Amino acid sequence: MTSPPVLSVAILASAWLAGSLAWSAPGNTPAVSEQVDPLEAADPDDQMPRRLTPLLRRGQALRLLVDVLTGAGVAFLALRLAPVATPLPVTAHAYLAVFLAGLGHAWSPWRQRRGGMASPVILGGLLVLWPWCMPVLLLVGIGAGLATGYLIAAVALAMVALPMLAWATDADLPRLLFCLAAAALVLARSAPALLRTWRGEESRFSRLRLLVRLRRP
Repeated sequence: MTSPPVLSVAILASAWLAGSLAWSAPGNTPAVSEQVDPLEAADPDDQMPRRLTPLLRRGQALRLLVDVLTGAGVAFLALRLAPVATPLPVTAHAYLAVFLAGLGHAWSPWRQRRGGMASPVILGGLLVLWPWCMPVLLLVGIGAGLATGYLIAAVALAMVALPMLAWATDADLPRLLFCLAAAALVLARSAPALLRTWRGEESRFSRLRLLVRLRRP
């Protein structure tokens, strides 16, 4: 019979491995995006293209689904398999497992430490561990996307809102620490894109800029 400490290590190591493999699976590494907004031509002053590129192509949507399911699966299995007779509570096992899955996803060793933003894995884990926070995060993310037109800003502000929501709802210590660590992980991983956004070098989905469209005469 496996001892509780060995089982804990196995669960956490498997979570990290699952997150890293979810990114490095064949066909799951997105191509480098061009610095051109596919919806920029939707401006009335520009020529309207015959067909607009969707925000999520089929391959991107599939990758997103795989990442979310990875986070949810890691959380579910950790809750089911985590040992009870350890100083680390079962829910703490699950939160730590989801964080490690996000860490493996963000810096996958199988692709020269390149990886994703980790946010889909984190959100997938939250669907299992703290599902009612999702509407709040979605509202913050959608609001930021509509206001700025930047997808990276929507993700970053939603992650910033996560620990604030945990603090406002008097979350227990494992949940609060997870929210702080998850927000720091996603912001650290997306720091280059945030810097490009600050410099105005990141592409913008102009049709999402609701505030700009409302201000137009």
